[in-house]
Amino acid sequence: MKNLNKILNNENFTKDEIITLLQLTDINEVEKLYHKAEEMRQKYFGNEIHLRGIIEFSN
Repeated sequence: MKNLNKILNNENFTKDEIITLLQLTDINEVEKLYHKAEEMRQKYFGNEIHLRGIIEFSN
């Protein structure tokens, strides 16, 4: 999809672009989306993993 590259180069997505990304079925397009998501994760969070949990006490 020619439009996919244009969408993935944006920092922010419109509602229609998000819908387009969620409806991808072609394996090559899904892989492009996965790689872009990985690239963005690395850019903003690096290789760190943070686990958080809530402990609730009641009587």
